[in-house]
Amino acid sequence: MENLGIDLKLIIAQIINFFILFIIFKKFISVPFLNFVKEERRKEEEKNKLLKDMEEKSLKLDEQKKMMKQEQNKEMEKMMYLAAQDAEALRQELIKKAEKEAADIVAKGKLQIEDEKAKMDKQMKSQLIDISTMLVEKGLQNYLDEEKKRAVTQNILNSLPNGK
Repeated sequence: MENLGIDLKLIIAQIINFFILFIIFKKFISVPFLNFVKEERRKEEEKNKLLKDMEEKSLKLDEQKKMMKQEQNKEMEKMMYLAAQDAEALRQELIKKAEKEAADIVAKGKLQIEDEKAKMDKQMKSQLIDISTMLVEKGLQNYLDEEKKRAVTQNILNSLPNGK
C-alpha cells in the first residue's frame, strides 16, 4: 500500500482524530446548543400561550361588555317612564368603568409581555456571551498562554455590539 502512496499509520491517526473531534463536538457543542434551542422554543410557546390567554380575556371582556349593555337596555326600558335621565347617567358610568377596566387589563398585559421579552433578550445575550467565551477558551486553550487568552477574550467582548 505504500507503493500507492497510502500511509496506513496516517489514515489510522486521522480516523482517531476524527472520532475524538466528533465526541468533543457532540458533548460540548451540539448537546448544549440543542438544549438552548429547546428552551427558546419552550419560552416562545409560553409567550404564545400568554398572548392567546390575553386574547381570550379580551374576548370575554367584550362579551361581558355586550351582556352588560343588554342588561342596561332592559333595565332602562323598565324604568324609562320613571327616571329616564337617571338610567342614562348610570348606563354611561358603567360603560366608562368597563372600558377603563378593559384598558387597564390590556395595558397590564402589554407591560407583562414587554417585561418577559426584555428578560428573554437579556438572558439570550448572556447565554450567547457565555457560549462564545467557552468556544474561544476550548478552541484556543492548547495554542495560547493565559495572557494571550485574556487578550483574545477581551478583544471579542469589546467588539460585541453594546445594548443591541
